[in-house]
This record gives sequence, structure tokens and C-alpha cells, in this order.
Amino acid sequence: GSDLCKLLDVLDAKLKNELIKWFLKQELAEYSVLFEENQENSWLDKIDRRYSWIKKTLTEFEEKFNKIFPSHWDMSERLAVEFCELTK
Repeated sequence: GSDLCKLLDVLDAKLKNELIKWFLKQELAEYSVLFEENQENSWLDKIDRRYSWIKKTLTEFEEKFNKIFPSHWDMSERLAVEFCELTK
């Protein structure tokens, strides 16, 4: 895991970015289903559920992957930004 990240840092920025995008998409797959437009959870009066979901997900994400991804990749921040993009 972390060795691959170090290698990608040195070799290919495009490949690194593709890996990051793919990984974030996997992490947000559940969110995309749970809060799809036609789901009850997606209603504006249920915004607290979205906040709870991302808070839990970010905590778990940092616990699981903090040692794998280099800190300068800013993976938690990227996950939060992608969450905002999906939510808007």
C-alpha cells in the first residue's frame, strides 16, 4: 500500500490521480446509493443524516488509511471535497 504510493509519487502523476479518483469513488459508493435523489434520505429535511454519514466515514477512513497514503496526498480533505461535490 504505502510503498505503491511512494512509487506513484516518483513515477507518474497521472496514474496517481487516477488511483486517487478511483479510491474516492469506492469510498463514496455507499453514499451515492443511500442519498440518491429518489431516496427519502436525500430530502433537505434529512440533511443531518448526510452530515452524520460523512463524519463517520471520515473517522473510519482516517483510522484505516492514514498509514497507507502519504499525508501530502491530503486524502481526507479530498474525500470531504468529493462528498461536497456529490452533495451539491
